[in-house]
Amino acid sequence: MKRLLIVIAVSLVCVLGARSAVGQVGWPEFPLGRQKQPGQVMSEQTRLEIRTWARAYWEFMDTGQRPAWAQGPMFSRPEEIPANWVPFADAFDVFGKIYQHRLQPDPRLPGYYTFGDLLRDDPTILQAFRNYTITGELKTQFDADATALGKHVELALSGLFGEQADGVLLETSFILAEGNDLKSDTKISVVASTLYFADGNDFVVGNELRFDTKVSVVASTVYLGDLAVIAPGTPLPTPARPEILECLLEWVKKSRLGWGSPGSDRGCVPRCLYTKDTAVDGWLWYDYFAPGFDCDDFSDAMLAWLLHHLRGMYPNMEGYNLWFEWTDCNGNPLGHSVVYIKIGDYYYIIEPQTGEIKGPYPASSTPDPRVFLTPCPGGDYDHNKPVKWRLVPPNERPKPFFEPPPWHTDPFMQKKLIDCIRRCYGDTINPNDYIWDPNNPGTPCTTGCGCDPTKWVPNTTP
Repeated sequence: MKRLLIVIAVSLVCVLGARSAVGQVGWPEFPLGRQKQPGQVMSEQTRLEIRTWARAYWEFMDTGQRPAWAQGPMFSRPEEIPANWVPFADAFDVFGKIYQHRLQPDPRLPGYYTFGDLLRDDPTILQAFRNYTITGELKTQFDADATALGKHVELALSGLFGEQADGVLLETSFILAEGNDLKSDTKISVVASTLYFADGNDFVVGNELRFDTKVSVVASTVYLGDLAVIAPGTPLPTPARPEILECLLEWVKKSRLGWGSPGSDRGCVPRCLYTKDTAVDGWLWYDYFAPGFDCDDFSDAMLAWLLHHLRGMYPNMEGYNLWFEWTDCNGNPLGHSVVYIKIGDYYYIIEPQTGEIKGPYPASSTPDPRVFLTPCPGGDYDHNKPVKWRLVPPNERPKPFFEPPPWHTDPFMQKKLIDCIRRCYGDTINPNDYIWDPNNPGTPCTTGCGCDPTKWVPNTTP
């Protein structure tokens, strides 16, 4: 393949985030959830500081020590960072686009293989991923598989024509051939001066842009990396019937995670888990490797609880965490995790922190987490942007490399769940009821469960 300099406009994401797990023992802190006024626009200064933080993050991951150069506060405007900010959102989108063909992200199908698996298996891709989060430079080796290289070029073409590729946010920049890499950089904006076209297996300098059938401007795909994409304007799902199964309702209530009787403090347990012990502005601050209790942990706990207690009544029941991402009114990528339960011909979506149940929806239809989003201006969801989702098996984290292990791997967090439920409800629970182990599923409820597994009742959740 010829080596040449190519300068064009390219479509790339230029934002980066991180989770709420931060350091008491040397971890470079990230002030997630410190935003004072919803709707604030993140400044360029904060975006640059996020990339500096990413450098400290990777050095910490390599050495287990906070770098000497990153000992002080790393953010001058922490109030600009939203509570549900998605870590490394741009990197996952861009690399998911390029390596989509190597993934099978649906755990319901054979050959389940996620982007996290790919990063663990391919050190070259991991290094490129790390470099992108720190510098904004996107590099794909020329000797990579042809599909990956073509997807990189596709991103360039989408930027050149002002298109949006599969939910990847637009940013003007440049792309060039450098040594053995096809390189993009989100930091510098230029005017297209030299264009290229595909000629056989080579990229050739030309004075005009030509296409052949092997290169498309924007790919039309169902997935972006690990995430399925719901296009703007897609109709919201409608429940197949007004009632829900009595036993599902009963055991969501009995979980005590977010449920309370009418008029009670339904947010007691989530608030206890989030704010008790070393709380800063309402958010827990942990060492990166110490599990906390956030939305994916709530989903894990509720999912395990329901699988333990309902599988005896519904042997073919399926359950996953439903991770989803959306864009707020100012273009920030946000994310959340809820529970997906399939029983018979229907699926339900459950918000474990409130006990709210949505559904039933036909099991043959696509899971749609938008039922929990409120559009702008009253909410924080830009309905003109795609919503992306994936089903995540129990105890698996939705994104690799920035999520600590599940809550129950830390004995302290098991004790904390016991303490919070005792404080809020006066009940003593067994934490194993909230931990899913397929090799030790516990004793499913089959009789004397306080409900009729065939009965449909009104949905009285919040």
